[in-house]
Amino acid sequence: MQATSHPLVRAVRFLVWDIALDSVRMIVWWYTEGLTLTAGKLARAWQEMESFVALRVWARHLFVPMYGLRDWQSRVISVFMRFFLLAWKVFFMAVWTVLTAGIFAGWVFLPPFLALMVRWSITAGM
Repeated sequence: MQATSHPLVRAVRFLVWDIALDSVRMIVWWYTEGLTLTAGKLARAWQEMESFVALRVWARHLFVPMYGLRDWQSRVISVFMRFFLLAWKVFFMAVWTVLTAGIFAGWVFLPPFLALMVRWSITAGM
């Protein structure tokens, strides 16, 4: 009877091999299919938010008088009101863009960061 044919040795070898393969598969999935899925979801979320905020509609109707009033006072009030609302919506979309870009960057840099932290914690204990 060989030492390598012992069931415990085979089980340990299988577990180590399985964990190693799963780790490699996870990294490959993370940067291929997972990255594509995440980018698609973030792009869809950004488009939905842009549709919700309706930047294009507000920009297109910036100089259209509110409530159909065409005197100069109403036009001035309409332009200033819409300008301030449009500025607020642009600021909101800029914050949303930074947030979605941060989530994407976090997705890209999370595995190397975690690997670095694990390595750091292992070497710090020695």
